[in-house]
Amino acid sequence: RFTVNNTVTINSVKIYASNATAGAASMQIKITDLTDAVLYTGILHNFSVGTTLAEYTVPVGITIPPGSNYKMVMTSTGISALVRESGGVTFPYNSPSSSVSITAGSNGVTTAQTTASYYWFYAWVISEGCNSTRTAVVATVDNSPGCVTVPVTLSNFSGEKMGTTNKLIWTTANEINNDGFELQRSADGINFSKLVYVASKAFNGTSAQPINYSFSDIKTLAGNNYYRLKQIDKDGRSTYSTIVLLKGNKVNTLSISSVYPNPVINKLNVVITAPNNDFVTLIMTDIRGKIILQKQLNITIGDNLQVLNLDQIAKGTYLLKLICSNGCETSIEKIIK
Repeated sequence: RFTVNNTVTINSVKIYASNATAGAASMQIKITDLTDAVLYTGILHNFSVGTTLAEYTVPVGITIPPGSNYKMVMTSTGISALVRESGGVTFPYNSPSSSVSITAGSNGVTTAQTTASYYWFYAWVISEGCNSTRTAVVATVDNSPGCVTVPVTLSNFSGEKMGTTNKLIWTTANEINNDGFELQRSADGINFSKLVYVASKAFNGTSAQPINYSFSDIKTLAGNNYYRLKQIDKDGRSTYSTIVLLKGNKVNTLSISSVYPNPVINKLNVVITAPNNDFVTLIMTDIRGKIILQKQLNITIGDNLQVLNLDQIAKGTYLLKLICSNGCETSIEKIIK
């Protein structure tokens, strides 16, 4: 588990791996939150692995904004052993300008600051990111030496408040093999969910000319709205833009400002907007008024994200509301599962 203090790009890491049979292998580094939801996906790296434990460099190419409780994980093929290197490889716990700090060891629980407790990934090559409006770019490399293709160059991503609507605008300088963009929104700048998918305007996903895109969010959150783009290639690889923040108006009343996705399959995100710190009760009932779920929450002024696990709840229509400490009630939100 690690914390990012300033925007950084993890360029590569080293692993120590082997396989029972020498041959082709692959690995892809991913960054998740504490619930193991994937936030960022790195480069799919194909390489050859031997039967003897050896060092390999895995390119990552992930740019990460400031935040805490990030986890580094991986998926792989053709590797039967991935182990801790015993030769004392130094992990850069203090990256340039202390941009990254490790807060937990390999099991994600025990606080540790030694290489002995942080298995799997070593010798991170980290560069400080910038806070411009450009996206991190992942290069697709073919088997020809020196041949590099940049799938999409995002030259602009910005937002504008237009009354009660937030308009998001982005421009690509060029596109190669681009499937499209998933515009994501967040109430806290950390936990994002899909708002809309916008397909590439380029013929067959490829264009050498600038292309303009836009989307109007007409159901904005009552407080702050954070937006980012997930650019998706036709081969499934993806990269994320920098984050655009559009600040909301001053909040005067307690409300459930957003519930998503709705209809829901398992996890429901509930955004609670509060004018002040309070102790509230979140209640979900069926349409007959029977209480299905009840939670007591400490909320703070502004937007508060609460994730409800509805895995064990039967399909149907449900009603959601809040009761504040002085007895006030919010309007009711209808949920479909």
